[in-house]
Amino acid sequence: EQHLDLISSGHLPHFTWKINQVNEANKIKNDETISNLEESVNFNPKSIYKYETNDWKSVENLSISVKSSFLTIASFNVLCDVYEKDKIQTEKRLPAIFEELRKSDADIIAIQEATPDFLKFLLAQDWIRDYYYVSESSTGDNIQSFANLLLSRLPFTLVEHKFSIQKHVLVGSWFINNELLHVAVVHLTSNRAKNAVEKRKHQLRTVVDYLQQQSGSYCIVGDFNTINNLEDDLPS
Repeated sequence: EQHLDLISSGHLPHFTWKINQVNEANKIKNDETISNLEESVNFNPKSIYKYETNDWKSVENLSISVKSSFLTIASFNVLCDVYEKDKIQTEKRLPAIFEELRKSDADIIAIQEATPDFLKFLLAQDWIRDYYYVSESSTGDNIQSFANLLLSRLPFTLVEHKFSIQKHVLVGSWFINNELLHVAVVHLTSNRAKNAVEKRKHQLRTVVDYLQQQSGSYCIVGDFNTINNLEDDLPS
């Protein structure tokens, strides 16, 4: 009667989900349970999109060297309206968010909690269409309810690792001044979830392990969901 989609929200009982190669004791009971540590960690390539000929199109061969005397990175959790929609006033906030992002004049923009509707409005902005590569197509097929986005004025390549249905990390890679730079965009588990600190440690450890295997420099940006206890969440 409430028309609730229990599949995409991850709220179906745990026994209804088919999980391959996972011990019964470690079956996923919600969309933010830590992945089985014995499973291989895959960072899979993702397409990059650019606005060309009146449409957003997938572009290839972006592993090219560019020159830049400085680089600016902006990160923003735009606050999705999946929960408490009546209190968030998305219609009023969106224009202000887009204006702040535009004024930031950032070379790289990392966004957390982007919904399909947010993506639609974002990709309609002239300044985005004119200057930026983006990590998601205009259809937003990869966004279940909300997700991370990565935008860049400079060409880049992209990989993604999914911790769960909701939680994922994007890692963009740039070849700037003949050096590699990797930027990971995270939105770590909040304290609303059970065992939140342990989950954040696992998520950060996974990201750091991957980045340390890459040549060049890296940084991690996004929403760490920590308040005065970042040291507790940092992996050893």
